[in-house]
Amino acid sequence: CHVMRDELEGWQRGSHHAVATCNDCHTPHDGLAKWKMKAVHGARHSYGFTFDSFHEPIMIKADSLRVVEQNCLRCHGELVSDIGPSGIVAH
Repeated sequence: CHVMRDELEGWQRGSHHAVATCNDCHTPHDGLAKWKMKAVHGARHSYGFTFDSFHEPIMIKADSLRVVEQNCLRCHGELVSDIGPSGIVAH
């Protein structure tokens, strides 16, 4: 997380730190999909750090954004029942 210091500090100051870890928001909650995403993230991050090829500031990839959006809706779906990010309509 050292390249994500600002994001980590924002999470620590926000309300989510009391109820959610990184994996709660950034990985699927289905067992197989969770471990697949963790493998993808691990390979992506290992490559980026090894070859110093990650974008700064760090930017979320489309596949990871979909997972985060789904997890937002999983916890907050009732609050935003008629709206959703990226055209997702939560019903």
